[in-house]
Amino acid sequence: MKQTPTLLLAALLGGGQALAQAPCPTLPADHLSQFTSIEPSVQQQGLRLPSTHTFQMLAQGNMPYTNSADGNMLEAFDFTGYAPISGSSTKGYLSINHEGSGTTSGSAYLA
Repeated sequence: MKQTPTLLLAALLGGGQALAQAPCPTLPADHLSQFTSIEPSVQQQGLRLPSTHTFQMLAQGNMPYTNSADGNMLEAFDFTGYAPISGSSTKGYLSINHEGSGTTSGSAYLA
């Protein structure tokens, strides 16, 4: 068996013995990870989704914030994260980070 840093870490955390992996659970057919991949092709400008998924636009660059005094959402998004409220998968906060320079970079939080 080829030793890797991951195996070494598992052995260290397991008191010097490698831990056996448990089998993966069977996921329901509608689980987020269950989809038909899009066939590889040349890079396109449009958004391509597998037939098993849908798209809902929540925010777009230059879209005004709810409080107009806050201005408009900036562009150049580079990270989106979801923070659940009390472990919920349907209620939480969406953080959208955007790149920029100086005062043009930051994060927007949607509730």
